[in-house]
Amino acid sequence: MILVVLILIIIGGIGYYTNKNGGIKSTTPQKQVRFTDTKTCTSMETPGYNYVFSGPSYNLNGETKIDLDNDGQEEIVRVYKQESSSGERSKPIIVKIFSATEDCPKEVFSHYGQPTEYPNEFVENPQVFQNFWGDGSNVVSVEAISTAYGSGSSMQLLLFTYRGGNYSVIEGPQVQGHNWQCCMFYGDNGIGQKIIAAENRWADDYSDYCAGCDSRFQFFIYTWNSKEYIKTEAGVTEKKYSGDIEEIVQKEPSVVNPR
Repeated sequence: MILVVLILIIIGGIGYYTNKNGGIKSTTPQKQVRFTDTKTCTSMETPGYNYVFSGPSYNLNGETKIDLDNDGQEEIVRVYKQESSSGERSKPIIVKIFSATEDCPKEVFSHYGQPTEYPNEFVENPQVFQNFWGDGSNVVSVEAISTAYGSGSSMQLLLFTYRGGNYSVIEGPQVQGHNWQCCMFYGDNGIGQKIIAAENRWADDYSDYCAGCDSRFQFFIYTWNSKEYIKTEAGVTEKKYSGDIEEIVQKEPSVVNPR
């Protein structure tokens, strides 16, 4: 027995010692191995869809990270868009939120656009906002766009957040036309308190209608009431424009006054 112990000590060097009962214990620091329960992990792939690679807040993996629930841990927000075949309409976009553990992401929320005649199939300008409504809520905004192939398009601003103990999506301004304008964040205590949007304004008989041309704009104010946005009609521009919404407001500031 003594010979066996001596041999093991020689082989193991200072990494081993004997206890009082004659057994052998290791003194070499052991690497902590964490086993991931892969059954609880969620795939971040969505068959038939690609990540949206747009927006200053998104990285090359088509995702952004933000602490939506203010628990000190960031979540991963990914926007997915289907690549359709020629002549085939794309399916609506998908937005998913995952707990931000890189080795084992877990899906905590998902939003599937409605499969309407003109679904929200395109995405523009994903953005991240801190303290969006002035109450500490963080938000990821997405402009979900539908096209009507020559008859203009429509846009629904979707706001992904965490409120009342749940992840949720809140619908912001919805505009349509050939050259709609959105969005200008206009709130004082939290920029999301008021959102400005505008649509083309034509004569009642459409005598001045012109697809793709400059036009007058009807402005709308969307005011947050802690639960949803309330739409109020504002002013109409005196001149015709095709530029950015903030540029139009600078030239005719009275258009943001509610009627």
